[in-house]
Amino acid sequence: REENVADFLWPCLFFRTSLVRKQNSLYFCTKQYECQHIKASASSPSLCTHLIIIHNYSREIPLKTITMRTNIFKGYGVAVATPFSPEGNIDFYALREHIRFLLDQGQVDYLCVLGTTAETPTLSTEEREMVMDTFVETVDGRVPLLLGCGSNSTHQVCEYLATANLDGFDGVLIVAPYYNKPSQEGLYRHFAMVAEASPLPIVLYNIPGRTGVNLLPETVVRIAADYENVVAIKEASGNLQQVERII
Repeated sequence: REENVADFLWPCLFFRTSLVRKQNSLYFCTKQYECQHIKASASSPSLCTHLIIIHNYSREIPLKTITMRTNIFKGYGVAVATPFSPEGNIDFYALREHIRFLLDQGQVDYLCVLGTTAETPTLSTEEREMVMDTFVETVDGRVPLLLGCGSNSTHQVCEYLATANLDGFDGVLIVAPYYNKPSQEGLYRHFAMVAEASPLPIVLYNIPGRTGVNLLPETVVRIAADYENVVAIKEASGNLQQVERII
């Protein structure tokens, strides 16, 4: 809430955020983008590093909203399958009916779109876009939509998140890079770049049986600590001790 500056104090401390005064506005600059914002602030930017200064400005200068860590993907979620015709084409009528059934009879809290269950690797780019449109139109905001869009190419994921039309979706499910088998540091850097590029909250996806690499609890916690838009993990290692360590 912009009227209550106290809501912004803990993220400022946690992420070592500075403030840049520019054209009668205060801009929050994370450590990743601080230099970029400072350069754009014209002549002699005023860096406010003390919370008391934030308080003094709070009633006089509008604040750019910081998104606090919020996870709306709670409760019962369904990874929706893609129905096909006998000829191998997507049956969009059956897909719409299936979505309506899940909404009306399934009592779902959210839906996962284009996950592994949807046979996404077998779909063309055009088919994926048509599936996305079908979900957005059919759900019409009744429940949150989580879009699967991970890849073993960091650049490809970041480019997609920067250019794709994600209207109607509430978050993205990003799987650990498969086949490449990166180190834990490599996994951290992959998700760090994705987090910086994503306009939507991120749910990490760890499924070592399919990817060939295990996203360890220490790495999960490190990612979540550094990026507040990482809001959850789909932990499919099958190792309950690993789940407990994350919790």
